[in-house]
Amino acid sequence: MLQSSVLLPHSSLPLSRFAVFHTSDLDQAREEVAKIYCPHRLVPTGTGGMLDARHHTIDLGGYSLNYVQYGSEVRIVPGQLQSFFLLQLPLTGQARITCGRQNVESSPRRATLLSPSLDVSMDWSGECGKLMAQIPRQAVERTLQAMLGREIKAPIEFDAAFDLDHGPGRRIAHMLHLLREDAECDSAVIRPGLGGPHMREILIMALLQAVPNTYSDAIRAPAPGIAPGHVRRAEAFMRSMAAQHLTLCDIAASAGVSTRALQEGFRNFRNTTPLEALRGIRLEMARKALMAAGPGDSVTIVALACGFTHLSRFSISYFERFKELPSETLRGQRRLLT
Repeated sequence: MLQSSVLLPHSSLPLSRFAVFHTSDLDQAREEVAKIYCPHRLVPTGTGGMLDARHHTIDLGGYSLNYVQYGSEVRIVPGQLQSFFLLQLPLTGQARITCGRQNVESSPRRATLLSPSLDVSMDWSGECGKLMAQIPRQAVERTLQAMLGREIKAPIEFDAAFDLDHGPGRRIAHMLHLLREDAECDSAVIRPGLGGPHMREILIMALLQAVPNTYSDAIRAPAPGIAPGHVRRAEAFMRSMAAQHLTLCDIAASAGVSTRALQEGFRNFRNTTPLEALRGIRLEMARKALMAAGPGDSVTIVALACGFTHLSRFSISYFERFKELPSETLRGQRRLLT
């Protein structure tokens, strides 16, 4: 029997605003979970206790954040996930997981990352409740290909488990909890069509770089050199599309290079990163717009028009760069008009 702990009180459950179901019926739980993930077997394995199954989920724009619990010991056998990777952070309880040839123990100190091309089975303790990110396989493969600057021939397969106490694992857990907090406060940073795809790309790149996988050696290999022309093309693209919601992959594709090569080019020739350079371009655009603002303009209108979706972060970045708040720039412009 798996070691026990205590489930979170219902009032403290993550993503409770986005509840899909709450049931004690095994068949309903299996059918509802299958709608979001994939068909699977769900078998009770405990000696007693009523099922207390819950699923909360929110679409973040091309990937989803979820909370799942069953409230009783169960075995879950989905086989191959096929179309998605599944990042699982237990908040309470434990789980034993088989992924391909790997057999791992998962707990609040150890996460799992399930690869879609490997057979999966899981045994959850009755107290197990997990925060999970469901990430489309195509998005992970696209990001990897952008990092390498070439197509991949074989599936990406990750080590099934990684520790959360320190280093990259701790940062990935922190990232998932930040996404949960932003979802619960309805932040525009993770809303579909706004910051969601950008945050997905950051999470995927963190997983590819931090969790050992079948392409780790290729990811760590030095990138080929980049000519300054590629950097200039990327900068021109960012200036022309600054108001759009750009990802690192978008910028690299515009320059005709891999994301790694683009990052090295900006580090070597601009002493910054592509996304920091994009933020700088947007800040300069915003300052010019505020200094030319008319009576109907506002800081919010200008910020959104320049590609910023989180107003408080925009204000902080603006102040760090120009030593005044955007509202102060706008008030100064309006004094000139009167």
